[in-house]
Amino acid sequence: MLTYWFFRIASVVVPHLPLRFGYWLATVIAGISFVVQTRARRNAENNLRHVLGPAASRSELEETTRMVFENSAKNYYDLFRVPGMDLDTIKRTVEVRGMENLLGALRAGKGAILVSPHMGNFDLAAQVAAPYSIKVTIPVERLKPQKLFDLITSTRAAKGVRLVPVGGGALKAIYQALEANELVAIAADRDVTKNGIEVEFFGEKTTVPEAPALIASRTGAAIIPAYSVRHPDGTCTIYVEPALQLRSSDNPRDDVRVNTQMITGVMERFIRENPEQWVVLEPVWGN
Repeated sequence: MLTYWFFRIASVVVPHLPLRFGYWLATVIAGISFVVQTRARRNAENNLRHVLGPAASRSELEETTRMVFENSAKNYYDLFRVPGMDLDTIKRTVEVRGMENLLGALRAGKGAILVSPHMGNFDLAAQVAAPYSIKVTIPVERLKPQKLFDLITSTRAAKGVRLVPVGGGALKAIYQALEANELVAIAADRDVTKNGIEVEFFGEKTTVPEAPALIASRTGAAIIPAYSVRHPDGTCTIYVEPALQLRSSDNPRDDVRVNTQMITGVMERFIRENPEQWVVLEPVWGN
């Protein structure tokens, strides 16, 4: 409940903070969190150890982990800025490169599935479809307590993004969105439900969501890889790549496995380029 009240107060205070002071405050909070949140720090370090490899020094690992905490704190700061941002501000803050890839996929009329790791400024990135009048549905992990989940989701949905909790009616909402030729965005780097498909990720076996590949095989929707990168001035750039060329054979189950590994390989490439922006504080391996 303490977490709820912290975020509740933040949702009221943050919109009134000067931008530079807000980012400074987020950096201070990140530094404190890095020290006191030992479990999250161990999780992040273990994740990054896979990315950086055995040759990475202890100081490199620690500095990269500190940057992950800092980017995560800045993301939360930006989250509570979203309700007060108009579309012009969002356009000035978020640059999109490769939007033609997404628009081209939607012209096929079967919707599109955008797959991305938890990277960069994803709370602002999720809002970028609004200026293009593209409706977005995002399955999200349910948080506890319910009041916290409701607060976070209502803030993220301030500009029209539709958020549905994983499980329950999420699949129905996803299929409805694709049938309406809308965009579904799925984080493909972490198995929230713990019932994903096994892949090789940074040289080690783990599980990731099979939903993107499975749903694409059933609907014909294109899978569009994308990721965002945060810049020091608070702006971010979203890179949208061309649709993946998925395998389609007479063995649908094996197609899902092969295509999920393909998606995972793209997520690996994105993360390897900017490991300090991979803001995952839960274990990706060994859970």
